[in-house]
Amino acid sequence: MKMETYLYSGITDVDGATFCNNNTVLILYNQTQESYVVPDGVIRMMHDVFRGHKELKNITLPESLKRIGEDAFRGCENLTSIVLPAGMMLVEFGAFWDCKNLTSVIIPDDIEFIGEHVFSGCDALQSVVFKGKTYHTVMRESYRGYETRDLPQEFYKAVNKKPEEN
Repeated sequence: MKMETYLYSGITDVDGATFCNNNTVLILYNQTQESYVVPDGVIRMMHDVFRGHKELKNITLPESLKRIGEDAFRGCENLTSIVLPAGMMLVEFGAFWDCKNLTSVIIPDDIEFIGEHVFSGCDALQSVVFKGKTYHTVMRESYRGYETRDLPQEFYKAVNKKPEEN
């Protein structure tokens, strides 16, 4: 994957969330609400943006969203479901790690890449459906060497196929 340099310009605060680049990049969430709707027009959520917000139960993602950063929702223990919008391109490593009450995930068929351990520690998550196939969670070793509930390698391989393999 190509490394990229990301410059922040035009930092603004809108209803307790911090954005940049004409409100297309969400860089920080400063609220303590149970629900949040990411505004339409946001194309990227940076790493750690919601990390540790235990009060967050519901999140609505816009159709414009293309990328979710590393550990973006890590430790959002009360988040119960996530619907990734059609056209989503990239969900980075550990994005939903330790979302212990996450029970439902909808993944669009056209997603391009999901990083390893995106659903590690999501103890309530039993399965996800991708391209009509159900993948059940299993206990597997994390990158730190301990056992955690996650989707099997088969899932990550199915999602992350190179275009010529599809």
